[in-house]
Amino acid sequence: MKSRSIWIMTTTFNGHIMLRALVDQGIPVSGVIGLDKNLHRGSEYYDSSLFCREKNIEYVAVEDYELSSLHPILERTSIDLLLVLGWQRLIPESLIKSVKHTCIGVHGSDLGINRGRGRSPQNWSLIMGAPKFELSIFHIDVGVDSGEVIDSVEIPLTKDEDIVTLHNKVAYATVEMLLNYINTGARNKFNEKSLNDTIEYFPKRLPQDGMIDWQRDASKVVSFIRALSYPYPGAYSYHKESKIVFWNAFLLTISGRLKDVSAGKVLNYLPNIQISIKCKDHVLLSTNFEIHGPELIEEELDMMTSSSFEHQMKLIFERHDKKYPYFPIASRLRDLE
Repeated sequence: MKSRSIWIMTTTFNGHIMLRALVDQGIPVSGVIGLDKNLHRGSEYYDSSLFCREKNIEYVAVEDYELSSLHPILERTSIDLLLVLGWQRLIPESLIKSVKHTCIGVHGSDLGINRGRGRSPQNWSLIMGAPKFELSIFHIDVGVDSGEVIDSVEIPLTKDEDIVTLHNKVAYATVEMLLNYINTGARNKFNEKSLNDTIEYFPKRLPQDGMIDWQRDASKVVSFIRALSYPYPGAYSYHKESKIVFWNAFLLTISGRLKDVSAGKVLNYLPNIQISIKCKDHVLLSTNFEIHGPELIEEELDMMTSSSFEHQMKLIFERHDKKYPYFPIASRLRDLE
């Protein structure tokens, strides 16, 4: 399918990776729709305007995600193919209808597009410790990730996966599917069962949802930290009056007397080098963390303040159910411990 006018909508670093890769592969991108950099932006925000200027690609900065008032340039621009690569909001029906050929979006989850519609699917997949991520590109309609699937791919997740590596894997897998579609118009055979899947949704996460429960197994805490690492606000905990944000984590398997140490106990701390904390079963080691507040003193190392993961999830579910009562939460999230 050779489109005369290809536009991309993106406000995220992940979308920028896709934009750059498509341009590098010779796709003639006519324009990019982004968000005005002076307005409120989330942790994933990335400004693609400089790249577009360097590549002589028209860049249109709109005032809000909802496109409540389309920019004058868009109103007089003919778009054949619109690629929505990191917009984080639903696309208005008026814009969908204005595109001549089709609008294409990308979404997925550990069990495919229909079993994980909604918010933060990559973060949730890592929090669950999923072994894979099923990614799809699809024709956008007015629903939530509900359009006809064009192509799908399964991405294996490694034991060392974090949110940055997964974002990059998703970006390059998306580019490969888009290149196939743009250059040939072909639809790859995907698992037909996805058409009949139960429809489930992932709820939105907020920064306060990142407090650590040290009573959980260390492997689960490691996955939690890796899922919320940069560019997200990070998983965090408190030691007395100091807030500690963890950007990486490793599992240290232990035996013997350390098994009897209480969960949440700081075992060692070397300033700017490492911190080790006992979890329910084993030990968590972090070598990349930030301390906000008084510096930790080795002679005064004590217990970390622990959140309750069960209560945390309950609050997330309540927020979602109150706002979206007809969008059932993915049942596997309710089974997390």
